[in-house]
Amino acid sequence: MLFTEKYRPKRLSDLAGNPESIEKIRRWAIGWDHGTRGQPLLLYGAIGTGKTAVAYALAEEFGWDMLEMNASGLRDEESINRIAGAAGESLSLSGKRKLILLDDVDGLQGREDRGGAGAIASLLESSRQPIILTAHDLWDKKLSGIRASCVKLEFKRINSASVTAILRKVASEEKFHATEELITKISSGCAGDMRSALNDLQAHNQSGERDREKTIFEAVRAIFKSTTYSDARKASYNIDEDKDTLKMWIDENIPIEYETATEIAAAFDNLSRADIFDGRIFKRQYYGFLRYSSDLMTAGVALSRGSTPPRFVNYQFPSYIRTMGATKGSRGMKKKLGEKIGKITHCSSGDAEVYFNLIKNEAEKDICAIIALYGFEEDELAFLLGKTEKDISSMIELSEKKNAEKTQQEKPVLAPEPAKKPTTSHASKSESHHDDKDAPSSHAPSSSKDSPKEKPPACKLSDFC
Repeated sequence: MLFTEKYRPKRLSDLAGNPESIEKIRRWAIGWDHGTRGQPLLLYGAIGTGKTAVAYALAEEFGWDMLEMNASGLRDEESINRIAGAAGESLSLSGKRKLILLDDVDGLQGREDRGGAGAIASLLESSRQPIILTAHDLWDKKLSGIRASCVKLEFKRINSASVTAILRKVASEEKFHATEELITKISSGCAGDMRSALNDLQAHNQSGERDREKTIFEAVRAIFKSTTYSDARKASYNIDEDKDTLKMWIDENIPIEYETATEIAAAFDNLSRADIFDGRIFKRQYYGFLRYSSDLMTAGVALSRGSTPPRFVNYQFPSYIRTMGATKGSRGMKKKLGEKIGKITHCSSGDAEVYFNLIKNEAEKDICAIIALYGFEEDELAFLLGKTEKDISSMIELSEKKNAEKTQQEKPVLAPEPAKKPTTSHASKSESHHDDKDAPSSHAPSSSKDSPKEKPPACKLSDFC
């Protein structure tokens, strides 16, 4: 079992560091137990400062049930309402109060987790159970709708003296010999991260041979200055770097260490043969070749020296690692873009890069359509188009405005309905006819069956005279 789990604090008093924040949390919990509904707590600070641990210690000390949702569970509005929303309405089946822990709320991802932040804000307003949220960055823009509803407590890095005391206690419980030098080294090197310190202590406990780790500079110097096969092999022992990194350091410094072309060629030849064996190990998964690879990259390179005596050399950091570190951000952004494009174009993230220019041109025409199709974030579009996020926001607003105007123009205009002629009732027509039957009429007699027929005039004598 990991030390971080085995020695998780059971009570608030077991926590190291941040005494003021912990005391405020204790008073907040007491208020809930006495029927005073307190605001949710937002705990923020660096990793390993005890934000999650304090929630578990609080639940155990006060006898509350715990419901935890981390960044992988805080996905969208539906999942939050289904799990945390229902839990926030009532007590547990045992009648205990429930503590809702929303861990790493700043881990929500833009459009992928659409509605998640809004659902959390609604939960904070409506929940009748205590809620604790944790975050690394208090001022993350995704927390803008959450901060105002919470009491904000900062968890600062734990000082080395507190870390040292915890490490001594754990070492005593585990009954293994840890020198004061080792404990001091771990506590001063963990940068206030209690979780990291416990992991380092456990790693040393499980690997007793690693009592003294060499730096990469010491290892490279020892390899190049070795004059015997066994010394060169031992130079790579107990080094806190992986083999591929050491190989890059050797590759970078061969031209600096050796002076003649013959020595340089022999050293590179042995290093390349080591790389061949590493390739066979990877392809065949046969680690028996490891002894050849390790000997060639250490003893093989060291014994490539001819008659030239060793000299002082200022060893250089591998240019490959430096270049890869400088381009890490851009490479990561390209990979994210490639993955999203690959889902639509049915290709790998690497092959999707051929579509970058095409999508860039289409985004200049209608950026909203590109966002809807690929689900790009503003920072990804800024990288793709070579613009700032502010420029992207302006482009999105302009595109939305144009699309709205276009939709309005294309909306069909309905023709006005013709005016209806006024209708008169049959009774009024009949009444009018009877009223005017003695008056001369300019209209033709009605052909309706219902209207009475006129009698022919009587013959007079004068008509025959």
